[in-house]
Amino acid sequence: DTEQEQKEQKTLSESAAEYTESHTNKRKYDEVEVVTGEEDETNVVQCNVKLHLFHSETKNWTERGRGLIRLNDSQKSSAGHLNLKSRLVMRTHGSLRVILNTKLWHD
Repeated sequence: DTEQEQKEQKTLSESAAEYTESHTNKRKYDEVEVVTGEEDETNVVQCNVKLHLFHSETKNWTERGRGLIRLNDSQKSSAGHLNLKSRLVMRTHGSLRVILNTKLWHD
């Protein structure tokens, strides 16, 4: 009877190995391709900044967010002419939410 109890009892290292093996089967997610709209553009400059918004009626600045701002150029050719279009794009850290997306030059 004691031999059977000893077989049923596991050592600490055996129990730990069994536990880690049972918990290594984490949920695996498929890799998703992220499309940002910046794929056809070349990055000229990027830096970390804070974006503030000025309220003219209250004469106060409010912080809009912190993140990475990029100056992107895209070259588009139409009717034999090469058009260089530039824009500023800023995304917040972490969630990558777009908080600034503006053209630098009027078309």
